[in-house]
Amino acid sequence: MSRPRSSLSLAALEHLADGILGVSHTGRITLINRSASEMLRLDPEEIKGKKYWNVLPSPDLIKTLNQLVRDQKGTHHEEIITFSKDRVCLVQSYIAEADEKNPGAVCIMRDMSEVYRIEKAVNQFVATVSHELKAPLTSIKGFVETLLEGSYQDPEISRKFLSVINEETNRMARLIIDLLQISSFPGQGSRLQLSPLDASAILNNARNLFKKLADQRNIKLSVDVPEDFPRINADEDRIMQVIVNLLDNAIKFTGIKNEGKIELKAEHAGKSARIKIKDSGIGIPEKEKAKIFERFYRIQDSPGASLGGTGLGLAIVKQIVEAHGGEITVESEEGKGSAFIFTIPFAAS
Repeated sequence: MSRPRSSLSLAALEHLADGILGVSHTGRITLINRSASEMLRLDPEEIKGKKYWNVLPSPDLIKTLNQLVRDQKGTHHEEIITFSKDRVCLVQSYIAEADEKNPGAVCIMRDMSEVYRIEKAVNQFVATVSHELKAPLTSIKGFVETLLEGSYQDPEISRKFLSVINEETNRMARLIIDLLQISSFPGQGSRLQLSPLDASAILNNARNLFKKLADQRNIKLSVDVPEDFPRINADEDRIMQVIVNLLDNAIKFTGIKNEGKIELKAEHAGKSARIKIKDSGIGIPEKEKAKIFERFYRIQDSPGASLGGTGLGLAIVKQIVEAHGGEITVESEEGKGSAFIFTIPFAAS
């Protein structure tokens, strides 16, 4: 890469996304563009003309400039420097030979914060998936080994162990299905088979699916949709998946009390339908509400923590709703139930 010319005007550099910092052979800051000042969180008018070692917030950058300008060791450096907890930059520093005997230096700073944030998220995602797969695999392996050691000869033990193996296999299958599901919606409106749908029919179908389970747990299910309610513009399979997922959670966390009620309701909200699934369950702690739609997030300190799940259900629901052009929110008070509310556009008249 050719060395940058120190004669470039600040006006030409102001609009660059990369940060540019120039220092003279005496260590004074002679050039700093807008991007560099934002990365370093410095006021350019206050630091121009000052010694870089007195004003720069990064010891690593000061050390690099010392080597180039004061010690004259090498002609360029390239390194990753963390300026703050949320700002990581690739910094390329070069000798600027306006004066060969007393060279200054120019630093080009490229913001890598988003790249590092994504990399961190990917690593965390892989670690979580690995953990979620390892647990059932370890359980399956242990029971299979016990059966191979002779336990299979006892019909009662064999049946019990095979039941656990089947349950853990289903757990892994659900995780894999959820992972495939959550990766299938890269953008709004993608891979949706949209058509005009009857919201009343969909909500009633969902209620019928869960009626037997709700009756077993003394939970009353009701559907409230106004007459002549406009059709919604949605993918039938996907929107049913949203309602089934939310209704399954509602029954699960209301069933802890072994009684209660769940209401499925549709209302007008401008050009969209507002669909609400409200339960009388255990509710969600206030501090947890902002996190429940995150992938793999599960509330730990709660009576429902033992009910399990992949921690992907609500993330999938959010993704499907947003792919339809809607949004989802939650209203909840610990001990008094929750209401998940999402919007879906109406179909054209």
